[in-house]
Amino acid sequence: MADPQPPAGPEAPGPNRPAFPGGDVAPQTVRGGGTGTPTDTDAVGRPCSGAAPIRDTSGRTVADGMIRAPKVCGPESTVAQARDILRNDHVHAVLITEGADLVSVVERPDLDTRPANLPARLTGRLDGRVIGPDADLEAVRRSMRNTGRRRLAVIDEHGRLLGLLCLKRTGRGFCSDTDVRARADERRTTTTPNTDE
Repeated sequence: MADPQPPAGPEAPGPNRPAFPGGDVAPQTVRGGGTGTPTDTDAVGRPCSGAAPIRDTSGRTVADGMIRAPKVCGPESTVAQARDILRNDHVHAVLITEGADLVSVVERPDLDTRPANLPARLTGRLDGRVIGPDADLEAVRRSMRNTGRRRLAVIDEHGRLLGLLCLKRTGRGFCSDTDVRARADERRTTTTPNTDE
């Protein structure tokens, strides 16, 4: 039996209403959402080994599973800068914003053969790379796992960035803000010289 798809929204996509996977268009803004203060990374949490149990996502929405303060780049960010960000194996997408609005999601293949000084936003796209906050989290998890997609930017009906949905390597759950903070803390610990000698 085919995996369920996120429910379709009532309005048709437009310039500021890109088509979400499964046709879902976010009907409302998540209270307390927004870009917030960028975190140190928009990457996944620690790599998992073995077959971890599937985290229960039934009855939850994308808003419940997203990272709420992903790292973002401005509209003038270049291809060279995006390539530098994507050298981190844990980063799968560069989110380009203008004010509160998401204007482009850039992934590694977008940058192939592009001039280094070209604005990165011109190489990316939103179609197929964004989702609404009210989509069913379990349906989206299955769809992402089946298609090999690890990241979906979460936007409201006006195109404002609310967060980032990060599927873990196992495909069995999503990274949390706590995972991101722990990884950032771990990196700081491993790069800080030991002064206790």
